[in-house]
Amino acid sequence: MKMIATLFFVFAFASPAFGGWFGWCPTPPAAPEGTDITKIAGRWYEIARPTKASENGLTCVTSDFTLRPDGDYNITNLGLKPDGSKAGEYGEAKRTDSQSLLNVYSFAVKLPFPIGFNIAEADYDDYFVAYTCIGVPPFFTSKHAWILSRKNTMDADKLKRLTDLVINQYGVEPAEIEVTPQKDCKYWPVPQ
Repeated sequence: MKMIATLFFVFAFASPAFGGWFGWCPTPPAAPEGTDITKIAGRWYEIARPTKASENGLTCVTSDFTLRPDGDYNITNLGLKPDGSKAGEYGEAKRTDSQSLLNVYSFAVKLPFPIGFNIAEADYDDYFVAYTCIGVPPFFTSKHAWILSRKNTMDADKLKRLTDLVINQYGVEPAEIEVTPQKDCKYWPVPQ
């Protein structure tokens, strides 16, 4: 019993230090009728991201979803480091029974479970918004969001509306969202 109380105390005080808080993960959105997640394939420009993302400090970040013959996706995230060199992360996104959820596996970080990449809103021709929520509810949850566009810019009103969506509907803290610099960029080709 003493060990359980100690663990509870550690989670209670350590979770805010690591960007978490007490709470539950929001219910993932139901995909609207007719949604086709295969439309996620192609190049996306990162407009906003979590402040604690692995892309921190990077500019000109792109995410390429390449459809594989098995119906899943290879993901390639590329960006520019402050010193001008190329940064890259690679992974795999597996489809689920839901048209609004992909299970993402990083090739760099081997986790024993996938990260659920929930599509909060998308038209796939212009933009999509995704969030993740990981942790041990109700003791600790960490919620993050990404806003991506087919162009490297987004209208300020649309960006505000989508940012408000992930804050108000999915519980992402405003301090956990930052705009990704996409100015004066040279982009690498879409991987084949």
